[in-house]
Amino acid sequence: MASGDVVVKDGLTWDTLRASGVETVAGLEMEAATIARTGAGLGKISWLVAKGVMDYADPRKNDNVKQFAARASADVLLQLIATHLPGTAPAMPMTSHEPRPVVDAHSDGGWRRRADVDHDQLFGTQEVLPRIGKALVNPDGDGLISIFGPGGAGKTTLAYEAVKQFAGDGGFTRVAWVSAKLSHLRDLGVIETSRHTRTGWLDMIAEVAEQLDVRVDLHPARLEESLANALQSSIEIARPCLIVIDNLESAPDAQLAVDFLTRSPVLRPHKVVLTTRNSARLIAPTVREFAWHGLDSDAVREFAAYLAADTSGFELDDLDVDELISMSGGIPLLVKVAVRLAVHTSQPLRTVIDQVRNPGGELGSLVGQFLYEQSMTALAASAGVGDDNAIGLMNSFCARPDGESLNLEDFFELSLIADRAQFERARTTAHKLALIRGVDGNRRFTIHPLLRDFVCRG
Repeated sequence: MASGDVVVKDGLTWDTLRASGVETVAGLEMEAATIARTGAGLGKISWLVAKGVMDYADPRKNDNVKQFAARASADVLLQLIATHLPGTAPAMPMTSHEPRPVVDAHSDGGWRRRADVDHDQLFGTQEVLPRIGKALVNPDGDGLISIFGPGGAGKTTLAYEAVKQFAGDGGFTRVAWVSAKLSHLRDLGVIETSRHTRTGWLDMIAEVAEQLDVRVDLHPARLEESLANALQSSIEIARPCLIVIDNLESAPDAQLAVDFLTRSPVLRPHKVVLTTRNSARLIAPTVREFAWHGLDSDAVREFAAYLAADTSGFELDDLDVDELISMSGGIPLLVKVAVRLAVHTSQPLRTVIDQVRNPGGELGSLVGQFLYEQSMTALAASAGVGDDNAIGLMNSFCARPDGESLNLEDFFELSLIADRAQFERARTTAHKLALIRGVDGNRRFTIHPLLRDFVCRG
């Protein structure tokens, strides 16, 4: 890296360096120029700069890791000094764990604005939400709770409501919320990038520590252990916290997260809530999992009527709602996209539904890729499955009418997978990825109608 007293956007500086015979410089900066000039002016003063880049010029990003970058830079510098000038480097001070003001779980301690939730009324959650709440407030229950289901089913909303309604009853004095999902499909069929995403597990831990106001050693090699030890200190045990990790399946190192969270020193009395498209039981031996596949038909009707109520002259007839139920399969995101897009574009609802159902069209392709592509890729990449078996398994539903379930024997026969053991591996994996759903006590299997269109018509 070269240092100078001017930074320009064009290539003039690079041309000047090349003309001088400099070929190894990969970056330019200006903050260290004063140190360099002072060292050079004094003649025999050696100088060294360790720099952590912690600013950003991208509106999709934020500066929540500035403290981490500054600490890492200082740590590297001290290690370099200690290596080359033994006995001269001061020890990096560890932070203490003095008591902090308690953040009440029902106040906005920052977690609410990090939760990607857009709703002011719940539909169809009367049965599942109290069960999640009961698991949260049970001090003897599992410390790791997972809400599992397909994309767009409303898992984040469930987690948000569970925390809002039950965190106080569970005695949790603080809440931390981190999300691993980079993009979100909005009402009008637009992909929006989140500013509150942490795709790396260590970044998530640093964010959790900051939100909980827990002081930790931010060195990457010591971060996990530092947070685990901090959460088990007498002060932190007296102040139970609730950690929500939203969209865990989007984190490339999700297994590292679960390995950390299932270590005995991390939980109790604290608890962690995961939302994920992939069953956490794939990677966690001990987890309380709640399957959530979306709304029933009555709840879809109520939700659609609620969305349409604020627009004068926009009314849904029974056929509209029946088509909406069939297309959405109970996925609240699809209900919201279809109704609000129809209102916004002044189109009949059934026209928008046809656009969503068409995987070759712009809207249908976008929805299909956003909701299903990641899980389909994960199915094919799973050990013992592969592309051919994944395609054969999902194509089984193309041979039957939309909405019809398959018994196990028909499912195996229609998949054209020759080996029964391979079929069972593919079926089990698809179920844990929320691509297929077991009904009638897992004696029959079905697929979301839009996923069927995506597979059979795409």
